[in-house]
Amino acid sequence: MVSALRYVASPDGVRLSLTVSGEGPPLVMVHGAMDSGATWSDVATELQRDFTCFLIDRRGHGASTDAAEHSLAREADDVIAVAAEAGPDAVILGHSFGAVVVLEALRRGLDVAAVVLYEPPLPVSESVAVANREGSEAVRARSVTVSREFYALEKCAEVLDEYTRAVIPMLLLEGANSPMQFREPVGYLARRVPGVRVKELVGQDHFAHRTAPAMFAGVLRELLLG
Repeated sequence: MVSALRYVASPDGVRLSLTVSGEGPPLVMVHGAMDSGATWSDVATELQRDFTCFLIDRRGHGASTDAAEHSLAREADDVIAVAAEAGPDAVILGHSFGAVVVLEALRRGLDVAAVVLYEPPLPVSESVAVANREGSEAVRARSVTVSREFYALEKCAEVLDEYTRAVIPMLLLEGANSPMQFREPVGYLARRVPGVRVKELVGQDHFAHRTAPAMFAGVLRELLLG
């Protein structure tokens, strides 16, 4: 697969690294915590004849730069900037914390063809919030970057209702074997967002894009290309 490296400037000056490959309509892939755009490489290889894939390194990850201050709003502005680079017919795919970033981008005016959210760990209940806090404690000493993302995740509890007002077509993915920490937020959105579609990934958990990239790519083709 031939790929090209591009850079996009976020409004606060962060230099975002993008790996771009394939041909067809634009598909922007937003990774989760403790990852980089490379986590999508195998899926992008499977989709090279179907989509032009934009693999983002989120700020502070991979080859992207960082800023002294961090917020979910700044991360959302990053996605909006990359979506503008990809074009108005782009689909945005977000995994885990990356899916939360996409939701925040929608709240801040992201205008794209559709979004695909794979298990955003929104703190929709105390049990999910506790699981997120435990995750934060586990990585705090190892990664300041990821720890701050858990902090941002906790604060987004204040705007959960606004995340259900999306008018952009929304597709939700969940692993049949994923912990309730990840499945419960999918159910929350599925019950509240008008017109949302949900696809269960049979036999998979929170990392199907890594463990079963061919299957994951097939699901995306089914959902996005019919």
